[in-house]
Amino acid sequence: MELALQTSGNLETLKRAAAWAEARGMAALAPPDHYYPPSGGPMFDALVQLGDVAAVTRSIELVLLVGSITFRHPAVIAKSDAPLDEMAPGRFALGLGTGWLETEHDVLGLSFPNQRERFDLLEERLQYVRAALADHERGFEGMHYRLDDVLLRPPAPGVRLIVGGTGPRRTPGLAGRYADEFNAYPGPDLGDRITRMRATAELAGRDPHDIRVSSAGAVFCAPDVASYEEKLRKAASEASLTVDQLEGDFDTRNTPRSPADTVRAELFAMKDAGASRLYVQTFDNFDIERETETLELLGVG
Repeated sequence: MELALQTSGNLETLKRAAAWAEARGMAALAPPDHYYPPSGGPMFDALVQLGDVAAVTRSIELVLLVGSITFRHPAVIAKSDAPLDEMAPGRFALGLGTGWLETEHDVLGLSFPNQRERFDLLEERLQYVRAALADHERGFEGMHYRLDDVLLRPPAPGVRLIVGGTGPRRTPGLAGRYADEFNAYPGPDLGDRITRMRATAELAGRDPHDIRVSSAGAVFCAPDVASYEEKLRKAASEASLTVDQLEGDFDTRNTPRSPADTVRAELFAMKDAGASRLYVQTFDNFDIERETETLELLGVG
């Protein structure tokens, strides 16, 4: 399984993370798309940041993982993607999802429709963006959005579309119909969601093996049992949690965590289920020492 890096921070932090990941042969740098995280820490518009990161990288993929459909009109998304495709030809991928963090919408006064409507909006946005980025005239008419049958300049057909989320049915279905990559978060039903995506792709007349399957999540590991337990206690203390509370949070997120040998076995199981890439999430802003240790334990670097 190839590894990519998902992290956040100010621009200098993100450029440092990109250089670090590129030097180690990681597949991608993927900042998350949030405007106001639960921690209240600083967050930046990731699409704007990726434009600067594109100028200082040469080979690593640049991925928005994943953009909430509640933040930007699809025309704004398409016109933001085109310059990124020009700055990083063949290296930019746009992830789209329904959004899930209601708090940030409340804080910023953003609309947060119910889940069914957000999925309807996501499907229309995927169709709209596909049409808007095409290198030929291609319009779209939906219940929520409309695009005239025109060629938008510059086109950006090289932009890859990613559909990501935790949903068991509509998310895999949308990925199978429209996506170049299905980003499926870890969980015991991972294989079922991948199977559902592939079945939908076949029904849509697509080759399911042309759709990359990835996953994303933090990885928490240490060389052996004793050091793992010590690391767990330290992490819980730093987060002002008990060890049981931290373990509960890991359970909710299906975080691979254990001594390194066990974590590597978990990643192999994800690969056997069909995922070929893991976006390794940092727990907060990028920290070179911490992430280097994690990757070395996973056999990268």
